[in-house]
Amino acid sequence: MKNTPLWQAIRKAQGKQKRAALALALFTIILLIGAIVAVVLVSTGRLRPTPTNQLQSDYLKMQDSESVAVRQAKAAGRDINTDGAVVRARAGLTLLEIQAGNLNSALRLSARLAKGAPRNAQAQYAYGAALAASGRTDESLARFQVALQLVKDTDTDLQRDILTSYANALISAHKPAEAYTNLKQAAALPPASVDLYVRAATLALGQKNYQNAAEMYLMAQSYDPTNATVIAGLRQLQRARPAEVKAAQQQISEQQGQTSNE
Repeated sequence: MKNTPLWQAIRKAQGKQKRAALALALFTIILLIGAIVAVVLVSTGRLRPTPTNQLQSDYLKMQDSESVAVRQAKAAGRDINTDGAVVRARAGLTLLEIQAGNLNSALRLSARLAKGAPRNAQAQYAYGAALAASGRTDESLARFQVALQLVKDTDTDLQRDILTSYANALISAHKPAEAYTNLKQAAALPPASVDLYVRAATLALGQKNYQNAAEMYLMAQSYDPTNATVIAGLRQLQRARPAEVKAAQQQISEQQGQTSNE
């Protein structure tokens, strides 16, 4: 440091100028040390930037959840790669990375997650979501299929997420009929989703499957009779395709009759 221009200037200074120069040099050194410490703390996760939007806030909260889950798993002697809470947190981080557009990070995180927990539906779903977001549709389809085989019937929220993402990937793969089947199944999971019923109806209309479209609108109407999109879609079908609407009504009536007899 003694050969630096700042040090040379200090040596040449006299009296008050020398003291001022020394103070400036000390202040500069303190700032440099502070910057180095801040970089280290941020990189190790001990100092975090203040979030400026909801996505950043959600990400930091999910990081906290992961840290807590890892500590608890280790304390209990559980494998952190397969621990349910750890997997949920890391799957959540993957989805947030996708939302932020950090696809490479999402792929790396979810690939490790899926490899470490091959029998966990949420881990396979997260990897499938990252693959789909990265344009690797065929690979994502395989992951979603595995996730559907692993997901528990009681975990309806995860099941709906998998079915919906699977349907989206099938649409990208130009397989609308399969996509419709998955959207229909996702919409029917409790609590039923009017939005997914409408999406299924729209998909059926695009394939000119008017009876399927009418069935989806009718199902949506049974849960939300005042929904403007449903009313308009059903009204248009009743004008243009009354026979298909009648057939859909009959089919739903028969299905409800079979359910009541079981």
